[in-house]
Amino acid sequence: MCGIAGILGDVEPGVIDTMTDLLAHRGPDDRGTWQEALDSQRIMLGSRRLAIQDLSPAGHMPMKSPDGRYIVVFNGEIYNHIELRAELEALGDTFVSTGDTEVLLAAYARWGADFLAKLNGMFAIAIWDRNSRELFIARDRLGVKPVYYNEQGNVFRFSSEIKAFYGDPDFRPQFDADALHASLTLQFSPWPNTAFTGVKKLPPGHYGVYRNGAFTISRYWAAADAFDRSPTTDEGVTELLENAVEIRLRSDVPVGAFLSGGIDSTIVAAMTSKLEPRISTYTVGFDSGGTRFDETALAAETAKALSIQQQMVQCTEQTFIDSLPTLVWYLDEPIGENLGYPFFELSRSAKRDFTVALSGEGADECFYGYRYYTLERFRKLASVFLLGRLAQAPLANRSGRGSSDNKKRALEYVMQSSAARGFWSWATAYFSKSQLQRLSQSEPKDMDAILDHMVEASALSSTRSTLDVSPMLDLHFRLTDYLLTVRDKMTMAASLELRCPFLDYRVVEAGLSMPAADKIGYRMTKKTLRRATSHLIPQQVANRAKKPFSSPIPYWIKTLVNRYLQDPECVRDGILDQGEIERWTQFDSTGRALNPNKAFNIIVLELWYRLFITRSLKPDANIDQAENGAALIWNSL
Repeated sequence: MCGIAGILGDVEPGVIDTMTDLLAHRGPDDRGTWQEALDSQRIMLGSRRLAIQDLSPAGHMPMKSPDGRYIVVFNGEIYNHIELRAELEALGDTFVSTGDTEVLLAAYARWGADFLAKLNGMFAIAIWDRNSRELFIARDRLGVKPVYYNEQGNVFRFSSEIKAFYGDPDFRPQFDADALHASLTLQFSPWPNTAFTGVKKLPPGHYGVYRNGAFTISRYWAAADAFDRSPTTDEGVTELLENAVEIRLRSDVPVGAFLSGGIDSTIVAAMTSKLEPRISTYTVGFDSGGTRFDETALAAETAKALSIQQQMVQCTEQTFIDSLPTLVWYLDEPIGENLGYPFFELSRSAKRDFTVALSGEGADECFYGYRYYTLERFRKLASVFLLGRLAQAPLANRSGRGSSDNKKRALEYVMQSSAARGFWSWATAYFSKSQLQRLSQSEPKDMDAILDHMVEASALSSTRSTLDVSPMLDLHFRLTDYLLTVRDKMTMAASLELRCPFLDYRVVEAGLSMPAADKIGYRMTKKTLRRATSHLIPQQVANRAKKPFSSPIPYWIKTLVNRYLQDPECVRDGILDQGEIERWTQFDSTGRALNPNKAFNIIVLELWYRLFITRSLKPDANIDQAENGAALIWNSL
């Protein structure tokens, strides 16, 4: 696990050092850079290493191929590197390390871009070919590991985090108005876009080649292909998942697990404990909101039933208030996901016991676990028999709502004319187009165009049933750009690696191959997964209803508003309207926010704007645990 960065163009030699060190939290164990002059230009690569496999200097990056032709920097893990090494050795390759970086470099040298089909892992890879002068960049199938790129004039930059681009004095950050609207609507910017003009995300399951001033992107994996496969059996799912857990325990540093009160983390913990009986788990709780938000009691019950060790971590209001600007800085973008803080505290505490954590992300998207997926059956009936005309209303006419209005959300879903529009009505959230127009004082981008992009990119024409549509859109966008982005940034802020067995591509394909009707009932979700793993987990856990994991933002929002929205720079610079901010940050007589999620999105946007655009706000360098950390370097720029 590492942070990687690179730049190609007419740039000063020292730029790569600053770019690399702005990723110090991602890799506190080792640092390396490499550069070479190319006529009037220069290619530079940098790496900050969190040592997981082969802790010796043999794993140092940037790493050269034996013949010196290829130079690689790599973030992530190749879980099947042992098997791939054996295949390459049979073909005549030799190795000097026991890690995965040397293996993937040899695989690329032998097979070119086709080597991606052989990798089982999470990764962002950059390889420079000194002979052809081509830069190859690839991202894993599900987008677990991020990679961003920027083309500005004759300069091409890439990195694990956007903040590294600020290490180049010639980088000119500008905020993207369309991305602002997407962030306030979806809580994230759908790939390839980011909140910055000109900064893009390499899509999951894609690779790109930068050659002669042009970056050409190709797709090498599509989740929708799984719909053409024969359905996997329950036994097949269990076998694949057990192997996914087993290979994710490959590590030269201690491994633990995160445990919540839900079925997904319980499955991972149960399978892990069979292989590592002394596995240590961590659970997060809150000092506010009671059992609505705190799952520690449920997790303790699960840990006792599984006979595994468990540690509790409590998140407090004061720490959240104080640390929020720094957490937004770690995120790079204004992502209104309120679980960033608990994941950061969880990771920071767990780091004392282990460097690698297994977690249950991905099960809901692959095995259809979100409760709102059950609404599709009712939408089809309503669209045909009751509400056909109402379902044609443009997305722009939606009134907007808060995430707690689940009955209204459900009704709105079943009134839509298609499953994709049903997804949009549920997933978009906090501001309608008319509300955005008043808040942002500008004309929002066409919402239908954003949805059309998401539908096309998810290859929804390949789905067998409309029941597949929302899960596929969640898998391609909400999971990648929202959930996994936050998980990656928050765990790496604590220099901890997160591994997700449910996101093993074989498990994903197996889950998608099963008929949607077998996974979703009228009320029950993840039916096949529950059935396949019923012998592994306690009965009381298997029978628990799906409960969204959330944090007590409604209890904390008033303090956030008082601290961070008293003199908004977004208002001063004409980006947001003060009256609309006041409208969405009102409280009842008890001090509870009337629109907590809308208010939180506005606060996050304001903090991001001050951190990355006006630079009037600085992250707290004391929170950054890495020696000579990235926040300290950032604050000196």
